[in-house]
Amino acid sequence: MKVHIVAVGKLKNGYVAEGVKDYYERIKHYIPITMVETKQENPFNMTTKEGFHIVLDAQGKLMTSEEFASFIEDLLTTQSNDVYFYIGGPEGFSEAFKNNAQMRISLSLMTFPHELARLFFLEQLYRALTIIKGEKYHK
Repeated sequence: MKVHIVAVGKLKNGYVAEGVKDYYERIKHYIPITMVETKQENPFNMTTKEGFHIVLDAQGKLMTSEEFASFIEDLLTTQSNDVYFYIGGPEGFSEAFKNNAQMRISLSLMTFPHELARLFFLEQLYRALTIIKGEKYHK
């Protein structure tokens, strides 16, 4: 299984790009991962691309860091197909696109700029992996 992060839009803030790069490099030590920036909503045609597709959405399922770690661990042990996480741009995703995903998750009840959502998601993915491994990053 490989994890794919599909993000709409380019990172414009240097400090956010640095943080995203830092967490991406950390995550690569735990799991196979790719990250794609795209201008379009559905570059992989979710309806025909085999895998488990998850959209980050304000109305998605809320999880604690520990619950997210458990969810990721389940994916790592049960999914043979690749897993795709979609992070929207400033306009988010259309309902049609979101309805094609197998799952929607939310980072928070609060609203964040899409660039920070990408950074926060990667940090939470890294945190989940350290929780799974029993490492001391998560307190």
